[in-house]
Parts: sequence; structure tokens; C-alpha cells
Amino acid sequence: MGGIRWLLLVVLLPACVAEEPYHCTSGGQCARSGGSAGTCEPSGFCSFADPGCGGGRRYGSHAGDGLAGECVADGISDGGLGDRTVTPDAGSGLSARLISASYYTDWNGSATYEYPPEMSKTAYHIRTDGVVDGDLLLIIANVDNGSGTVWPSPVAPGFTQLAENFFGNDGQTYVVAWKIAAGEPTSYAGAYGNGIGSSSAVLHLIAVSGARAASPIVDFRTQFGSGTGADPVVASSPGVTTTVPGCLVIYAAGVDWESAPGSNTSVPPDGYSVIADLGDRGDMSWDWTSQHIAAKLAPTAGPTGPISATFDGPHNGLPWTAVIAIAPR
Repeated sequence: MGGIRWLLLVVLLPACVAEEPYHCTSGGQCARSGGSAGTCEPSGFCSFADPGCGGGRRYGSHAGDGLAGECVADGISDGGLGDRTVTPDAGSGLSARLISASYYTDWNGSATYEYPPEMSKTAYHIRTDGVVDGDLLLIIANVDNGSGTVWPSPVAPGFTQLAENFFGNDGQTYVVAWKIAAGEPTSYAGAYGNGIGSSSAVLHLIAVSGARAASPIVDFRTQFGSGTGADPVVASSPGVTTTVPGCLVIYAAGVDWESAPGSNTSVPPDGYSVIADLGDRGDMSWDWTSQHIAAKLAPTAGPTGPISATFDGPHNGLPWTAVIAIAPR
């Protein structure tokens, strides 16, 4: 009988030892034994393609925080990034929030990373769940390769293009556009124009509440790098000039990476709060494209001075920046 008790103890002991969750920092750390590649989600856990999920991905069995086996972004429009609302100063009445993030790449040849599922090599898709009439909407996006007309103008119905530029040694095209929301559809969709290559892309839809309805953008500045790329990539802007107190300054930047694949860390501009930070694989890893967006309140009118963020990755690259000053009501 004693031997039987000992045998039972040996059999039951393994069931009492809890497995530690597996944490990731890049998509390259997520792979199943069969070789299928996964995505490192912003939660720090791996997910894998699953057409049964609304977002197209399901957390693996080793995810923590109760996420194991759960769908990623099922019914969520932001690519699983969660709430990203920035209210620099409640008294200003201005706040910026991430409505959705879209991404796509299949350049690596072993897997396709996409969200939402409508994203493809020839077309883009932006979900709008959470937009409120009267919001100032910003589409900020960039795609590998392209041309000066790869993004349609307008990039979505009713938007006004602030910039669309093709630049870099490998080639990258970014676009910035805005509108005041009024009865928006459930999504925006469009087809890429001439010059598309890998189609490795990142797109963000930002909503700003509390902006004045007439002429909400009081200044805008964009520029991009040229010449020899660097690592780390410092994405610098001379800044903008606000004309009234309490403006919200949105800083956006991305990189034309000159080699692939990779991943990067980023350091936002001093005093800025991050709204979005994403590579084309759906986390901080990418084949060719990454994008960073942050915001800060300018309490007094006048020039902001230079603004810069840093992208630290394994390859050289050239940056682009776009800075938008938005006036309160």
C-alpha cells in the first residue's frame, strides 16, 4: 500500500507545477514546433494565425494573464493594442486616442502578418469603430517602396492630404491626412497606386476630441532624410509654431529601413506621451516598415523648438517626420 501511495505521488506531482508563461519581445521569438511563425503581441505573448478569430489570430497555449487560447483583437478595431488615449492636460479639453492600427507584410516568405484581414499586397483597410462625430481624424500611414502617388488622394473619403512623400535609399512612401468626422463608415478602404513593392505597411487612425471645427490645424511641418542611413535613426523635426494657448502637438515618424528583417525600440520626444508604436509584423518587429506617434500639450502659444525621437534597430535607415499643431475649441 505504501508503494502505491508513492506511485500516486509521483504521478500527481507534475500536475502541481505550473508552467511559467512564455514572454516575447519580437515576432521572431514566436514559432510552433511545426515551423509556423507567430506574432509577438503588445501584451508580450505569442499568437498564431487562426481564421476562427475575428482578428485572425489566437494566443498560444503558453500566453499568460489568462490570455492562453483566447482570440486576439476579436471584435477590437485597433489590432489588439488596447486603449491608447492621451490627455496631456484635462483642462485643455483636447485628447488624442488611437482608433485603429492596420499592418501588413509577407515579404519574409514564410508567413503573412496582417490586421485587419482585409489588408493585402494591393490594398489597405482602416477600421473606424469608436469614431465620434466632431472628432478631428488623422490618417498617418507609411508603406515600403511606392511612389508619390501610391496613396490615393484623398486616402479616404473626405480627407485632406497634408503630405505624401516618397523618399529613401530603399524607398518608402508616407501619407498624412485629416478631416472632421461626420457620419463615418465602419471602415475606409483603398487600393495602392503605382510603384508598390513589398507592401509592408503600417497605418494608424487617430481621433482628437476637443479640437475646434473650423481650421483646427494651425501649423504642420514634415521632412524626410536623405543621403547615408544611420543606426540608431534619429527622427528630428524643427517643430511647429502654435498660435493659441493649449494646442495639442502630434508628432509622427517612421523609418525607411535599408535591410530586413528586424525590430526596433523607440524613444519618444522628451515630454511626449506615446499613442502608437508599431512595425509591419504587428509588434515592434518588421520586414521593412515601422511607425511611431506621440502627443504633447503646448500650454502657451509660440514655437515648440526641435522635436525628435529615436529608433534603435539592427540596420541603417532614414527617417521621416510629420508634426501637427491642433487648436482647442
